[in-house]
Amino acid sequence: ASEVKLHGVAGASGSWFERVEASSSINSSSGGSSGGSGPQASRNPALFARAQVGDCMVEVWQGNILENEPEVECLVNPASRDLFTREVKGLAGAIRSSGGQALLDECASLLQKSPTGRLEFGEVVSSGAHELQQKNFGCILHAGIRRQQPDSDDNDKPFMKSLVMSILKTADEKGILSLTMPLMGT
Repeated sequence: ASEVKLHGVAGASGSWFERVEASSSINSSSGGSSGGSGPQASRNPALFARAQVGDCMVEVWQGNILENEPEVECLVNPASRDLFTREVKGLAGAIRSSGGQALLDECASLLQKSPTGRLEFGEVVSSGAHELQQKNFGCILHAGIRRQQPDSDDNDKPFMKSLVMSILKTADEKGILSLTMPLMGT
């Protein structure tokens, strides 16, 4: 277990994060054949930071998006270009297995409408939440993400900034007022 503390920090827009202190369990796993390492989310959600940005409240939480029942209407899926047409791991895999066959069918239909038959990097498409409506999600925004290699020196900040702006623009166009977006690009 470790203590998570965030002190007041000026953001790019000049807003200040509220100081939040939360005890949270952060389990570290190292190396191994699974290929995973680093912190894993606690099952109990913990508020990490909060900032007012214009008319928008931004909160950073640590926890499992699908196990905790967030009070948001939209889930962001950091999607592969195949959009569930093959087995995937992580959050996308959990969404795939929890969303039901209707979600898989809708995603296949979305890909059929694409000129390339794939979700392009940086592209954002919307689907229904299907079985995930039980978790109070009304829709899913699938964001075409490219994974950065752990030892890469590539600077993905411009891509990630553009992707987040595309997600927010799509949400705004669809009248979505609240969404949950996981850590992406890791």
